[in-house]
Amino acid sequence: MRDIIKALEELRQIYRDNPQYTIDDAIDEINLKIVNLHVELDRAVATENAENVVERIMNNTVDDFWGHSKVNGTTFRPDLPWAQLRNGLRLELVREPTNEHDKNAIKVMFVEYHLGYIPKDTAAKLAPLMDDGAIMFYSRITDITGGVEEKENRGINLGIHFKKKEE
Repeated sequence: MRDIIKALEELRQIYRDNPQYTIDDAIDEINLKIVNLHVELDRAVATENAENVVERIMNNTVDDFWGHSKVNGTTFRPDLPWAQLRNGLRLELVREPTNEHDKNAIKVMFVEYHLGYIPKDTAAKLAPLMDDGAIMFYSRITDITGGVEEKENRGINLGIHFKKKEE
């Protein structure tokens, strides 16, 4: 979070010093900074083992970012509430340990709608942490893909977040 605030302060100074910049320029710069921060976070998470992640969570009660994921099983699903789904919307991640295809299965839920599953490789990392019970995972939509004439199939991309469960 400090990195985002620092980036915004730097941008504020740039726009004070350069009045020719427009709001669109500012938005483009902010989006680029956010993308770069996400790349840095992804690299940090990829190199960190689960034990370090758990320790970091347990010592910090604020929400944190785990990484990005797709939702498997959304392609060609006109029954999903596509009109209600939007970027930033919070989705629940629900363990499904009795799933016959994957003992680590994690469902992605929006209200009562089962949207799909977290991919197996990601679920294998998250499931033990979810089963432990001390950490809560949830997700937010980062992108909805497809649904246009050139690409009728749909997809949902997520940012996965976690926080220490309240005692």
